[in-house]
This record gives sequence, structure tokens and C-alpha cells, in this order.
Amino acid sequence: MTECKFCLDINEPGLFKPHKPCGSPLGGRCEACVKTEQLELQMAEAKKAMGNLFEQHRELRTQMNRAHDQLIQRVPLEVVSCIFQSFATLEGNPLILGSVCRAWRQLAWSTPSLWTAIDINAERHSTPSCRQVAVEWLDRSRQFPLSVRLRTPLDNKWHDKKKNEEGLCDLISIINRFSTRWQSLDVEMINVYFTILCEDSQPGNILRTLRLNNPSNNFATPPAEFQMPGPKPRPEDVSLTYLDLKRVHIEWDNVTRAELIWCQVDDALEILRRAPRLQTCTVLISGVPRLALHFPIPSEPVVHDQITDLTCKFAHVANFDDCVVTFFEKTSLPRLERFAYVHRQASAKWDRPEFPAWAILSFFKRSSSLLRELVIARCLIDDNQLVPILRELPSLHILDLSPAYTDSYVPDDLFSLLARTAVPTKGREIFLPELQHVLEIFGPLSAIGQSGTRPLKAVHIRVPRKDNPSFSFIGESEIHDIVSVLEKGLDLQILDKDTNADLVQASVAQIESSARRSARRRSKR
Repeated sequence: MTECKFCLDINEPGLFKPHKPCGSPLGGRCEACVKTEQLELQMAEAKKAMGNLFEQHRELRTQMNRAHDQLIQRVPLEVVSCIFQSFATLEGNPLILGSVCRAWRQLAWSTPSLWTAIDINAERHSTPSCRQVAVEWLDRSRQFPLSVRLRTPLDNKWHDKKKNEEGLCDLISIINRFSTRWQSLDVEMINVYFTILCEDSQPGNILRTLRLNNPSNNFATPPAEFQMPGPKPRPEDVSLTYLDLKRVHIEWDNVTRAELIWCQVDDALEILRRAPRLQTCTVLISGVPRLALHFPIPSEPVVHDQITDLTCKFAHVANFDDCVVTFFEKTSLPRLERFAYVHRQASAKWDRPEFPAWAILSFFKRSSSLLRELVIARCLIDDNQLVPILRELPSLHILDLSPAYTDSYVPDDLFSLLARTAVPTKGREIFLPELQHVLEIFGPLSAIGQSGTRPLKAVHIRVPRKDNPSFSFIGESEIHDIVSVLEKGLDLQILDKDTNADLVQASVAQIESSARRSARRRSKR
């Protein structure tokens, strides 16, 4: 837009209108009005001439770029397209390529693979000009499969404004025009817009990844529902947040990865029944009860023989124990290789979350799986409860313990047991014989590398020093033991959880500095 030096738009002649109509006593217009009109005509001509000059300048720049950028001209178009694709993958915005020069723009605009992923933030992109950019962007993708991501604000005041609501509806309509090419759909929006997304979409789909987040939560009215016209989608990767399973109308027989966030325990069990090919599953189970269950709790445990990775998160609310017991009593996963139990604090009232050891122990015994990795996080840990569980897991390779921040857990008993059983002896089996990743943990250093010893090679410890202001450095006697372990080539790291600083190196430096100061004081005596 052309502007005068006082920031006034001079695109249109006749801009400078007098506040009052010209009233010359001699009739007609005054001399100033006549001169203003003549000057504006000259300005319009000058503007037109400047436009022509700018166009000539652009043409010359194109010729300059063509003459100077000879390398890109010698590279085959297929190679240039691959380079552009790599850039777009890293930067996420192929429009940058089009801003370099006309030749790059023509090439970028004619490369459909650059335009197969679009990320729309409705708060910033619901204006008419942004909607037009979205249309052109998606048109350039031609018939390639699309990855679509749409985010809407969580602020209800934003949605209450009519222009914002209309702009968002227009955006959804634009996205829906290409629904037959959705390969990945990732949306976060309040309840009412899910209906618009589904009703206006085209029948037929190739959907493989589906991520739906209803931040207005699943207790809102009307509840969010996802139902596309035509055959139900058969995705492989599904993530649902605050959506009831029964309101997501898809075929589950093709799903290999699923994530249910803030779901009910009956939904979590139902997905095990519906998705026979499921391999990786994450559930965050809320204990807030509905008025009624959507699905009956099975009378016998659901046996799923494909899941290898299960992450269970529980929000600690009033009926927390019932949710935990119900889920683990009704589940059996014989091929499980990785299990993570994470407590999700839902209220300051529940600042000491108990670890449901007996329920998980029963689950492991029932499953009889060859577990390789166990993660326990954000809950109170007791060696008396933990060790019996670990005895059921002789195949364990990785043990990851992250107690609740309110817990003063010190794994002395666990570490002592690891040390005592590091070397096999007659009549005594090694505790966790396959453990590789958790100074006595390593056992006698003289036995490192011997046949039959536990292959433990790495221990990483992160210390939240800001929560422990009294802790500054590791003591000298402990440092000597740690250094001995490091000299054996074992990977022992003690890091500051917040800064990632190496506390072993810092402690060694502190001890050496203290020794030098003591030596100087002695030399002065």
C-alpha cells in the first residue's frame, strides 16, 4: 500500500476532501479545490508510472537472479525439489522459499509435496486473507495425501465474537473440502465445532492418524462427537483427549497405537477389546465417575496378545483406588515389554500418592510377560513393595524410578540387594539378572566383565537441587567410590535435574580446590 509521509493512503484520487463543501462567493469551486484536484491527477499518474517502474525493477531482479544463481539452474529439478522438501520439513513453511525469487516461487508453487502439511491457528489465521492463503496452500498439494492440524483458542470470549466464529467456520469448511485426502487429522477445538467438521466433510477417506482434543472437556453439552459421512475411517494411530470412546465413530481393528487422555476406566478397557492389533497404548484414567458407564466392565480379564508398550496414568481423585484396581484386575498382557505407571496429581489434597503395588504385582503375575522396561513415576515408592514386584520381572533390562516430589525415598534396600546378588553363587540366583540400565549397584568392581555377572553398565541419577538447598556437593569418600566406578568404564552420571550440570565433576573440582587452599594455608605456617 502506498502512503504519504503523514501515513495517509493516497491510492484513491479525491482523498483530500474539505471538511465543508466548497462555497466560493463567485460560484463554482475555489482555486485551492481546483489545484488540489489537478495535483491529485498528477499524483495518480505518478503512482501509475511508479508502478510500471517497480514492475520493470522486478523483471530486472529476476534476470539478475537467473544470471547470478547459475548453480540452481544446473541442478536437475528433481534434486532441487528434494532440497526444497528438506527445507520445508525443517522449517515448516514453504512460503519462505517463494519469497526468494520468481524462479524459486514458480518451482515451489509447482511442487505438490511441499504443501501436504498445513498447521492452522484459528486465533491468528481466521482473517479473510489467511483463509485465502489456506485455500491456495491446499490447492497446490494437488492430489497428495494431507496432514492437517487445526488449533482453536480455549478462551470462550474469543468464540463469543461473531466474526471469530464465522472465520473459524469458514476455515473448517475449507479444510472439509479436502477431507478425502486427509491422511493425518489433528484438531483441538470446543464441542460445537466437531459437528461442523464432520457434517461438512466429503465421503471417503484415507485417514491414518487421528488426534482429537476437546479442551472444553467431555462433560460439556452437547458432548463432542466425531462421525464422518460414508465408510468409517480405519486409522492406525489414534489420540483422544476429553472425548468419550462411544462418540468417536471409527473402525478400531486397524489401530496399532492409541492414546486416551482423561478417559474413564470402562473406555480404557473397551479399547483393549476393540483394537486387536494395538501395540502401543497410553491411558490417563480420570476417577471422576459418569452418571452411568458407557461400556460394561468385563467379568473376566481382557487378554490382549499384541500390546508391547503400556503407559498408565491415573488422576488421583476420590475413587482412585477403585479405578486402579478395576483396570489392573481386568487386564492381561502376555507380550508386554514396557510398562510405565505415572501418577497424575489432580488436586493439592492428594500430594502423597500411594503406589498400588499389590494391584500391579497381580497384573504382572497374571500377564507372565517378559518385561524389559519398568517406569514408576510421581508416586510414593517403598522398597518393601517394589522388590516383590521386581522379583517377578527377571527379564527386566531398564528400571526407571522417579518418586513423587513429596517422597523422601532412598533405595538403600534395593541397591543393597543389587550389590549382594551381582555375582552368582551356589544356591543363590541373581536378582534382576538381565538389568542393564538403573556404588555398590555394580557389585564388586573386580568382577566387572566376568561371565555370569549382571550386565549393568549405566546408572543416571538426576538430583532436584532447587528442592534440596542443603545439598551442594558430593562428599569426598563417596567421590572416591564414584571415580573408581568411572575408571572401570561404567556410565555413572549424577546430574542437576534443572541445569543438567555434572555434579560429579563439580564435586571433584570442589574437593581439589579445597585441597589446594589447605595446602597453601599449611605452607604459610
